[in-house]
Amino acid sequence: MAVKSVKGTDLLKLLRGDRWSSISDDDAVRVLLIVCELVFMGREDRSVIPNHIMALVEHFHEWNAFPWGEYMWEKFYARTVNVVPKHSQHHLNAIETNPYYQPTYNLYGFCWAFKVRIISNFII
Repeated sequence: MAVKSVKGTDLLKLLRGDRWSSISDDDAVRVLLIVCELVFMGREDRSVIPNHIMALVEHFHEWNAFPWGEYMWEKFYARTVNVVPKHSQHHLNAIETNPYYQPTYNLYGFCWAFKVRIISNFII
């Protein structure tokens, strides 16, 4: 049976359910690798896991060889490069209606993206 999409919530249900103790060690590692990818990339648990990640986790050697630092940096940069222009009008409007409004923007996965990028640059 082919699976059309898997979400983080599906993995959490598996981790909390009775089936967790009956899956193979390799499959348990696959589930945990995907959970780690969700956390490091700052994805919400309701997000669908990308197909390329699902395909990558099937082969541990390919997973380990994947350039994670570059991948995470690229995703992080694409999300944040224009964050101020994208949200400035919303924040300005909110300040006009409420002088106590504090503009904020959450950078999900922020710390991990930088950490992995920095570490991958210094590994010899």
